[in-house]
Amino acid sequence: MPGIGKTSVANSICSRLHAEKILGGSFFCRRDDPNLSNPDYVLPTLTCRLAETWGPFRKVVAAELSKDPHITPKSTEGELLSKLLKSLKNQPPHPLVLVIDALDECGDDKARGSILRRIFDATSSVPWLKFLLTSRPEGDIDAFFQHPDRFGRYLLEDLSKDDKSQEDIRYFTQKRLSSIAVAKHLGKVWPQEDMVNKIVIQARGLFIFVETLWRLVKDEPEAPKYLSQILDESSGDALGDLYRLYSSILESRIPREGTEFKSTMGTILVVATYRPLCAETIAMLTGREAYVVKTWVDSMNSLLYRDERRNGGIRVRHLSIIDFLTSSNCPEEFRVDIQQAHEEVALACLDAMISSLKFNMCGLESSLLLNEEVEDMKKRVAEKISDELQYSCMHWSSHLAHCPYPAHSDIMRRLDRFFEDMGPLYWIEALSLIGEIPIGIPMLRQVVQWAKGPRIPVLEDIDDVLRFLLAFRVPITASTPHIYISGLGFTPRESVLWKKAGGGFEKMIRVEKGRMERWPARPIMWTGHTSSVCSVAYSRDGRYVASGSLDNTIRIWDTESGAPVGEPLKGHTNSVWSVAYSPDGRYVVSGSSDNTIRIWDTESGAPVGEPLKGRTNFVYSVAYSRDGRYVVSGSDDKTIRIWDTESGAPVGEPLKGHTDSVWSVAYSRDGRYVASGSLDNTIRIWDTESGAPVGEPLKGHTNSVWSVAYSPDGRYVVSGSSDNTIRIWDTESGAPVGEPLKGHTDSVWSVAYSPDGRYVASGSLDNTIRIWDTESGAPVGEPLKGHTNSVWSVAYSPDGLHVVSGSIDKSVQIWNTQILQDSYAVSLYPDDNGWVKHPNGGLLFWVPEDCCNGLTCPAVLTFPTEGLCRTVRVDLSDFSFGLSWEQIFKG
Repeated sequence: MPGIGKTSVANSICSRLHAEKILGGSFFCRRDDPNLSNPDYVLPTLTCRLAETWGPFRKVVAAELSKDPHITPKSTEGELLSKLLKSLKNQPPHPLVLVIDALDECGDDKARGSILRRIFDATSSVPWLKFLLTSRPEGDIDAFFQHPDRFGRYLLEDLSKDDKSQEDIRYFTQKRLSSIAVAKHLGKVWPQEDMVNKIVIQARGLFIFVETLWRLVKDEPEAPKYLSQILDESSGDALGDLYRLYSSILESRIPREGTEFKSTMGTILVVATYRPLCAETIAMLTGREAYVVKTWVDSMNSLLYRDERRNGGIRVRHLSIIDFLTSSNCPEEFRVDIQQAHEEVALACLDAMISSLKFNMCGLESSLLLNEEVEDMKKRVAEKISDELQYSCMHWSSHLAHCPYPAHSDIMRRLDRFFEDMGPLYWIEALSLIGEIPIGIPMLRQVVQWAKGPRIPVLEDIDDVLRFLLAFRVPITASTPHIYISGLGFTPRESVLWKKAGGGFEKMIRVEKGRMERWPARPIMWTGHTSSVCSVAYSRDGRYVASGSLDNTIRIWDTESGAPVGEPLKGHTNSVWSVAYSPDGRYVVSGSSDNTIRIWDTESGAPVGEPLKGRTNFVYSVAYSRDGRYVVSGSDDKTIRIWDTESGAPVGEPLKGHTDSVWSVAYSRDGRYVASGSLDNTIRIWDTESGAPVGEPLKGHTNSVWSVAYSPDGRYVVSGSSDNTIRIWDTESGAPVGEPLKGHTDSVWSVAYSPDGRYVASGSLDNTIRIWDTESGAPVGEPLKGHTNSVWSVAYSPDGLHVVSGSIDKSVQIWNTQILQDSYAVSLYPDDNGWVKHPNGGLLFWVPEDCCNGLTCPAVLTFPTEGLCRTVRVDLSDFSFGLSWEQIFKG
């Protein structure tokens, strides 16, 4: 129940715990605050607070930070807290308590489940640490505590059934009304007992009712009379009376023709999720006069307030107000349609960017300087880029993503107009000036994700701008002028961005030789592992690839840029043989020679819970079920096991039947069956419900079966073997389909079906990848060559356009038949970061990484230079730079 005082109780408990010196730390969640609703911040904050509270824990945290100075807020959660607690050699003289308030207002159900699991892990690590949580009884939270494994490990209190709540409400009411009596000189005769009784009855345990009532009447000239009028009616239930009170506030403060109010209030509600905005900015976004917005906020101070910690951002006093304003309980003339509010704000953001963005908006005089070297950069930004424009540049995509697709015609027209000509470059300029280039890439991806359905022409523009940001994020983050000088200068001639915007510039560097005609499809190779790559897997959306290696780590790669995402995932103590993504992309499961299976949070990089133990030997293969509820594993102990991903417990007994190591397992699409491949030369199919084998083993290979995969429709299984062949099997009959696929000259270690089932990719110890037509059994094209050692793993991208491979040569490679073979030379020498500098100091221009071969190479290469360097010649005879850099703009 909202408003029963959960947060007040948590505050009171924290005050008492602090006075008794047993408060370890606290985190108060809030749905309309982007930081306080972020689940990634909860446990790191509590870890920090606990370190501040108790010296010995502070020392182990400091020691961990000194070992790994690159720990981020995300990576400090999860298992790390339990690890630090377990490393303590002593314990405090008394228990310490960590408090989390309003957990239901933090993240989604999966994020909350992750926090709760880690809390239980932490409290299991040491006997002296306790957690106190408050929350509405949301289904996911209630289900977590109802799990049989957790019975007896917590105490549950329902505040709505607290026998003393009426006494507390009465005391709170008397205190609030007494303050009015003092301020209005009403004497001790007011409030009368019957008025207090009436308020207590109508409050029905809701402190927020009393608080709102007090704020409403405390400044009224005739407060007692006004209060009596409000209390004359009662709906008979707690929320009904609270909502009636909210309605009376609106009806007495806002004109009945509430169109302008609904628009303004809708804007206040939807922007607060990202950043609460002040009255002036709200007014600019809604087209109102600032004094009108300020007057409304002042008149509704019982419902709204200005958060001075957030630049006067307007916020609701309690989340029940949002619930009311967006529900049918709110009078129609005041009711807020959240979707419509997002549409209006998206439109306002696009309008603000179209009308206000321009070239060199902060008047930067020289292109030789880094942004951080411009002494008054913050002042320039504050003066030249309004709060409205900054918000619009950072959040237009988020509001657009809440609109239906295709959006209202006005929005689609604005979107087309924004991506015409220079608009995207000016937007990137604004992001560079305010130091927010990193958010540009996920923003554009958010728009692409939103526009699922009939493809619209503007998506081609968006994709092109995304490629531009990925290619030139280094120079445009460092120095704003180099969006145009370096980025646009090296942009491919056939790119949409160059065709639309290139004509507006002159006197730039001219790439005479080696300039790309169009964007390359993907970087071809990713390096980072220090030993053989045993397994690769695509995320379901195709944006990431996970890889497992003999270096004991898992890495996650961005498929667009080829860059590693975060730090390697560390925790296994031996080789990682297999990795697989969960269907929702939030987790990666890994199997290792340390006999364990681990599940990792892909966002934070932290392990989820404890390792799954139960294997008696190496785990060679893991796979997720389609619904993400189970993981299947194959082991050197000749068995297959199925695991519950929520509890980490094995499901049933091991599946036995193979007579040698199980090197590969795969789920059918419907989750009813598991296929397994073994060194006993056979494939087996298992019923996941009963654990029984389905039919006889599939026999035909004359040597070990290293890999199996189901076709998308579940009708076939493909297998790769040490007999150098691939076979396709009919799952219904168990018979091989056609002849073995022959072409590899050594063992086939990995096979994968394309998403449409028309092709199979195979990786072999002969260092090549092959693509096969499943209908004819014929190889498609020539073998894909590039690895310098055995290929241990292959996987198809979800769109079927790419194959990723992992090899003993320690690399991960992406294969695409459209990869460009262009390459480019520069007769100048870039530094380690790719910058060509003026002899007298300062930045001339930035050189893409694949232009640096044979020169002073960058310290870290995203892709190797062998066979992929471009020989480029640039003409600087008509190049405006430094103090004259603005001359490149023709307008």
